[in-house]
Amino acid sequence: PARTAARSETNPTLRIFLANVSIMNDHFDAMFSEIAAAQPQVVVLIEYNNAWHAAAESSPVLAAFPHRAKTPGFGGNTVAVFSQVPIVDQFQDRFQMERSLGVDLEWQDRQLRLFGLHAPRPVEIGWRNYFGYWEHVSELIDSQPRPLVVVGDFNATQYAKLYRRLTGKGLWGAHEMAGRGYATTWPNGTHWLPPIRIDHVLVSAEFCAVRAVEGMGSGSDHRPVIVDLQWNSSVE
Repeated sequence: PARTAARSETNPTLRIFLANVSIMNDHFDAMFSEIAAAQPQVVVLIEYNNAWHAAAESSPVLAAFPHRAKTPGFGGNTVAVFSQVPIVDQFQDRFQMERSLGVDLEWQDRQLRLFGLHAPRPVEIGWRNYFGYWEHVSELIDSQPRPLVVVGDFNATQYAKLYRRLTGKGLWGAHEMAGRGYATTWPNGTHWLPPIRIDHVLVSAEFCAVRAVEGMGSGSDHRPVIVDLQWNSSVE
C-alpha cells in the first residue's frame, strides 16, 4: 500500500542513521564525522568488526550515544545499535550466525521496537541460506510488537518478492513514503554495476517517514541511509 508523509514542524522527529560500514573499511573518522554531521538520535552499524568496535569505543562522536546493543561477536554479520534515547530491552535472534537484533527504545514517552538485520547474499552456500533466512526472519518480523521500525542491509531491492511481502503486511518503505523510491545505496562506486538500493528502513503504521536521504559512506560499498520519523497522528 502507498503512503506519503509531510513533515510537521510541531511533531517530534526521530532521526536514524543506518550504515553498512564494511568489514574491509578503515575510514573510521570519515564515517564518524558523517554521523556527527547528520545529528541522528539512533545509529545502526552493520558489518561491525573488531576494528570498528575499537574505533567506536574511542570516538568522541559515538560517546554521545550512551545506550548500546549489538549481536554477539564481531564481523560481517554483526549489527550494532548506538542510541541517545534509552534502550529498555533487547533480544537476540540466533538464526544463521546471529544476523538480527531487536531493541526496545523509549522515545517521547512511548516504547518502540527497532529491528536491525543483515541478510546473507542471495546465494545458497552451506549455512548462507538466503531464502531460508528470509523465510525465518519474515515470520519473525510479523511477530514483532508495534510500533516497529525495521532497518538493515536486506541484500534485496524494493522490487524483491520478500520486500513486497513485508510491505504488504503492514509495513511501509521510508524511501517510498518520503517520495524517493528510486534512490540507490549500493555499490557506492566500488564496482562497475548498476546502482540499486538494498539498504532499507521499513516502518509500521504508527510512523510517518518524512525524510529519507543517502550519505557518502566513505570507504564502504554502501551509502548510509538517514531517515526522519514522526508519529502518525492518525494512529494512536
